[in-house]
Amino acid sequence: MTKAEIQEKLLTLSKESSYPSLTITFTVNPENPQYEYQLKRHIEEAKQKLRATVGPEHSEEGDQGKMILERLEGIMADLTNFAAGCRGYGIFISPSIDTTICLPFEVDNTTTIGDSFQVRELAYALSRMEEYVVLHVSEHKVIAWRGQNENLAVVQIPDLPITIEEQGTYTDDNRFTHMSPAHRGTGPGHQNGFTHQGGGSQVDNPEHMRNFIVKIDQAVGKYLQDENLRVVLIGTENRLGHYTKYSRHGDRVIGAIKGNYDHLPSNEIGKMAAQVVQEKLDEEREEVLHNLQNAIGQKLYVAGVQSVWQAAYEGRVRTLVVEKHYQCKGVLKENGYFIEPNQESDTEPVVEDAVDDIIEMVVTKGGNVVFTEDGKLEEHQQLAAITRY
Repeated sequence: MTKAEIQEKLLTLSKESSYPSLTITFTVNPENPQYEYQLKRHIEEAKQKLRATVGPEHSEEGDQGKMILERLEGIMADLTNFAAGCRGYGIFISPSIDTTICLPFEVDNTTTIGDSFQVRELAYALSRMEEYVVLHVSEHKVIAWRGQNENLAVVQIPDLPITIEEQGTYTDDNRFTHMSPAHRGTGPGHQNGFTHQGGGSQVDNPEHMRNFIVKIDQAVGKYLQDENLRVVLIGTENRLGHYTKYSRHGDRVIGAIKGNYDHLPSNEIGKMAAQVVQEKLDEEREEVLHNLQNAIGQKLYVAGVQSVWQAAYEGRVRTLVVEKHYQCKGVLKENGYFIEPNQESDTEPVVEDAVDDIIEMVVTKGGNVVFTEDGKLEEHQQLAAITRY
């Protein structure tokens, strides 16, 4: 699934509020010969938990639980047919929603039943995803791939020149004129179907190189605008130097891989590009932590479950920052406006994972969620937010 598709799913699932809502997440390892057995065992444990949690058989809750069990049985038959690149799986079933999601990352194995779905693993996967364009400008050709993680697929960008020789006639440089095959020369002044007045190589001609790069940049720029993607550049230092000099879309470049990789297969290029992207995402996460510190002085900062819950409830959270595995139980007060963390109650609503509920509120109200490694937010009580006001 694409990042946009997962983002849409996350928003839909975060808005769901009905009992029983079943959430199952697990890691997939098709290379393990016992993975089908482990998968079925995990699903069976979820079924047992569902039977033990929902109401009596002939009650309304019991009937809904039976319906969810039947849906789970139907899903189970198809789960062995995983999509390529699927490393984690999420199953979300409620009285009104029935969906499965393939994720390109490993996820924690969880089974929960409650009034809403548990979306933490989905939000975490989304925070690690970045669709991007790999633009390979080599000495002999130009190739564009669309990437997600290590997976690349060639993309056809309209008007993107494939080689420097195929540009044809330029209105701003009429010294280069496309010739028919019958008139292609091989001596000085003739380069692969083009005539260069005055002789010399097109590749070595600065003006023709500028036109070549500008045309690449124009084509890629339009594609990036339509798709809202960023770029990883690959090529020799000379080619990348030219691109950097003439490009008007440098703000979209995540990073560059310098070298001649004309003969490297796309799966190896995908591994290198994915590393560049992850390094950029890590850098941006560190920048969020820096912004969090700045927000304190600007009085746009709250920390701890109790304060962040109220800010999320009011729709004030612009960016939520949370440690990956931080969880906190709590008791709801005033119809959910306040929460008392780390409390139990027999008379008032108890939230098993207040952090997950905070994530749902932030997502549905247009905020961002950023995850950090455990221990990174110790001075912020494991959970903090940059607020809108």
